[in-house]
Amino acid sequence: MCTGDFTTAATALLTDNAAIFGGTPLWARPQDTILAADRQEVCGPHIRTPEGLLFGSSYFAVYRRTVLDEVQQRCSVTLDKYTAANLDTIADSLQCFLKDHDAWRSDYTPGKLLNAGLTYLGQPVTYADFDDLIHIGGYSMATFQEQVSTGQKPANPAAIQTMLGFNEYRGHMDRKLAVCERTMRSFARIDETGKPWRGGQRLPDEVEDQIRVVEDLYARQAHLVAG
Repeated sequence: MCTGDFTTAATALLTDNAAIFGGTPLWARPQDTILAADRQEVCGPHIRTPEGLLFGSSYFAVYRRTVLDEVQQRCSVTLDKYTAANLDTIADSLQCFLKDHDAWRSDYTPGKLLNAGLTYLGQPVTYADFDDLIHIGGYSMATFQEQVSTGQKPANPAAIQTMLGFNEYRGHMDRKLAVCERTMRSFARIDETGKPWRGGQRLPDEVEDQIRVVEDLYARQAHLVAG
């Protein structure tokens, strides 16, 4: 959600970078954004390796088109999800680069491999969070799970099933699901009564503050979306 104009700051970063990324989920802690050595699945909140190799994100991403075309061609990589079933399709040189940087894994959420390919090609990239851009994180996954549990037909089952196709336990999931439950219930309550839901567990203060900004924005704008 946008609470103001972040485009000026984002555009300025493109002056010196081939791509910019952002949108860290509001529930994520710093340790959630670093790919641990024992992890085999590179997930959404994983922004970089401990050595600093940038995976970026698909939450907010802007690429220079010429560079995007170049990395796809030279590295034989796309913005798709990669697993053991299709990792052998990417360029050998990129595979070697990832292994040399302790970033070779069995599963990569969409965009991560391509973004690493930009660094392999020597293209400057950066990651930045903007005060006026709030990313809830996992909302579509949570609504999918809610639809399944209530017997509804999910709006986009193929895409969400892809997001759910991870097997490793991730320590951030309890926080992620708590935020998503709060957001879903609040949006529904606002639709019904105009006031947010305040049940469930109290979220950490910094998360609670951002959630309340989101709730206030939704309460003021929901009628425009519904219309």
